[in-house]
Parts: sequence; C-alpha cells; structure tokens
Amino acid sequence: MVKRKSLAHQLKWAVFNCYKPRFSQRKRKEMLKRVKKDSEEYIQLKALITSKTTKKNLLDVIYQFVNFLKKSGLYSDIKYVYDISVEWLEFLRYLRNERNYSKSSLRNYVSRIQHIEWCCKATYKRSNIDFEVEKLRAWIERLKDDEKIRSVRLTFSEYKAVIEYLMKNHSKNYQLALLLQACFGLRAYEACRVQFRDVMSFDEVLEKIEEIWKEREEKGLNPQKIYVVKSPFNLYLAVRGKGGQWRFIPALLPFQKQLLEYIQEMQRDGKNPEDWVCKCSTSSMRRELKRILVQELGFEHYKDVPSSTHMLRKTWARLNFQLMQKNKDKIDRVVISPEGIIKL
Repeated sequence: MVKRKSLAHQLKWAVFNCYKPRFSQRKRKEMLKRVKKDSEEYIQLKALITSKTTKKNLLDVIYQFVNFLKKSGLYSDIKYVYDISVEWLEFLRYLRNERNYSKSSLRNYVSRIQHIEWCCKATYKRSNIDFEVEKLRAWIERLKDDEKIRSVRLTFSEYKAVIEYLMKNHSKNYQLALLLQACFGLRAYEACRVQFRDVMSFDEVLEKIEEIWKEREEKGLNPQKIYVVKSPFNLYLAVRGKGGQWRFIPALLPFQKQLLEYIQEMQRDGKNPEDWVCKCSTSSMRRELKRILVQELGFEHYKDVPSSTHMLRKTWARLNFQLMQKNKDKIDRVVISPEGIIKL
C-alpha cells in the first residue's frame, strides 16, 4: 500500500512538476492562443513555470499557507489538494488582518494561488480541484482602499533622522539593508542582494560593463549604452535591478562614501567578494523601519499607517534630483558605449 503524501508535499510537488526553465515564455503565449480553453493542453500550458523567481514565489505562498493551516488547526482535516476551498480565503483574511498586507499584495497572492491551482490540475488531472479564485478576487475588491505609506515620502528632516540613527545602529543585517536603501535609493529586494564585489571604483565599473556586453553578445543582443555619473570619491555601487538591468550609483555625498568604505572594510576582514553584505528578508526591513520611525524617532503620525520601505527610495529620488540640479555644472556625466566614453 502506497502511503499518502502530506498536503504540503502534494502542493510542492505540483509546482516542481510544472517547472520547465528551458521552455520559452513567448512560445507558451503563442500556443495558448491556438488551443481550446480548459482543454488538457490549455491547462498544461497555463501551469508551466519558466523562471526560478516564479517557482520561488509559488513555493513561498505554499509555505505560508501550510504554516497558517497548522496554526489554525485545519491542516490535519485536509488530506488532498482537491479538499482545499474556503481555506485560501481564510488565509488571505489572516494576511490582511494579522499581517497588514495591502490590497495590491493580496492581488499578487491571488495570482500565485491561481497558478498553484493550474499546477495541481496539470499534475493530478482532477476536474474537482477548485480554489475559488474568483471569490478571492471579489473579496479583495470589497476591501477598503489602503492608506499607503508607499505613496508617501519622508520629509528631508525625517529622512536625515533615519540615516543618522542607522549610521549608529546597523549591527543587524536588516538595519544595514535599510541603510543601503536609504543612502542609494535601492528597492528593498536589491538592498538584500548587495554583494561585497558590488562596491567598485570607476575602472572596475568599466570592466563590469565589458562583462555585461559580453553576456549580451552571447545571447545575441546588442551592447547597451550605460549612463554613469562620476563620483568625486571614485566609489560606486553596482546594482542589478528589474529586468536584469544594471545601474552604477555613485557616492556623491559624504555619508554615501562612509557607508561604501565601511562595506569595503568588512570585506577586508575576510569576507568573500561573492558573499551577501546583509542578507535578510524585506519584511524584516519593513518592520524595522516602522519601529525606528515610531518608537526610536517618535514620529507618531506613522503609527497607524501600513509601512513600506519604498518611502526611503522616493525621498532619496527627490534628494538626488535636487542635488543634480543644484550642482549640474560641477558633476560629470558620461555615457559608456562600445565606441568609448562620451562626456555629456
């Protein structure tokens, strides 16, 4: 007799079974247009997972969902994936009420839940698998619109206070990640991924750009022109952002120079160049920012507003724009192309 696998195993296996990293996303979309909706081939195509990031996101939702079921005492009552229905709605309610997830975050979760549903249908080939996704979407749309801190930027005095606090208190990884985000306007996930080798001089930036061009040529793509602002301290932070696009952020102000030199000093203490500077979760960064603003700095008006570290990025963008406008005659800007370096 074959032992029944756990619910967690069933969900995870469905995701792994549909992971086809070499399958073209463009080809998948073209094939979907030609097949009949809700046919077996259609379900197989909808279930396909073509990127590591998508696979990771789906497994993360499964991990959170299973933990929720265990804490709420529902896990032992659900034997198979086709037994799941209203539990997804209870899970979303938990994320909303207990974890303060925004409507946009919940919408992302519903998209991932639907993808997991397709994976389960494609793997187990059962017509009675129904996660009631449309009911989940309808419930989200009935929610009150969020008052988002993401749409707000800190005042310059608040921004300065946050940086001054973090400059003195960055012993934890999530504190150092917050400091990187505040000083260089990174996205939260970019701050978590910074490696020691990403701190560079201008000559190292040129070498890195040549590597990027070689990678593009191997994929049959043309070299890109890359714009770089010259740093007076000859220090840059290399960041790979959305769509795999690289940007090289210069240290223009003393506190940026101080942070990059601190990271270089950390590496000289025996760190591998490929090690993460401050590997952590974006949720820990978000909680720490809320704690700093309300408890440490006493900005009570942020107490009842859902927090987001994106406000640091927005404030940095405004500060950086003003700095560039004020010192446009003193700051050198160049464009680096295969033909050479052109000063703007």
